[in-house]
Amino acid sequence: MKIKNRLLVSAAMTMAVGCAAALAQAPSAGDAAAIDAAVAAYLRPSLPKSGVTFETRVREGQSWVESRSAARIAAFARAINGVPVHRDTVAVCASHSPSSCTLRNATTLLSFTDAVVTGNSAVVQVMRIDLSGIKRIPLNRKEVELHLTRTAAGWQVTEERFLSIS
Repeated sequence: MKIKNRLLVSAAMTMAVGCAAALAQAPSAGDAAAIDAAVAAYLRPSLPKSGVTFETRVREGQSWVESRSAARIAAFARAINGVPVHRDTVAVCASHSPSSCTLRNATTLLSFTDAVVTGNSAVVQVMRIDLSGIKRIPLNRKEVELHLTRTAAGWQVTEERFLSIS
């Protein structure tokens, strides 16, 4: 009986996750730009005044994919006072040792996923790498998940969840 109940609960959870995934969608072009603006407004106060770069491609698993329009990239650059780059031109390591890594011509490198929208909410994952100023550990890395809500005033970040810090 316990096994049967567990199977029923497991099946119900699988269906719920499947239904939620089916409702999630890529944002429209207008929503993508508005979500970018909300993410930029949220991040900007914590960024240095200069030396900010951001990856123009989108993280999809372990790959980088070009999916942002030139207009979106330019708008995000203006919003954070940053320079669009490809990560591999800025984050460099002299060897396989993390202590050999640095950011070339930058103090901060941002990369982020495209938003996943479900109704009036959206989620964007952001990875931030900063120069630490410590020779032994030259880079700090933080990954967060930003949760946004569509309001009458537009998209707003309503929650930040830490995924990892190193």
